[in-house]
Amino acid sequence: MKSLISQDKPVERLIIFILGLLIMSLGIVLVITANLGSAPWDILNIGLHIQFGLTIGS
Repeated sequence: MKSLISQDKPVERLIIFILGLLIMSLGIVLVITANLGSAPWDILNIGLHIQFGLTIGS
């Protein structure tokens, strides 16, 4: 079975990886902003924002 992303194209793989991270970050920010709750790992980001003023997603 042929994979969707070739192993010999590291730049393409990196771009897809970063795009995936951006999409996941956007989803997390939208869930937190909509006050729908947050996952346990997202609490770390919220705590860093409260304690140090770091923005979520930056």
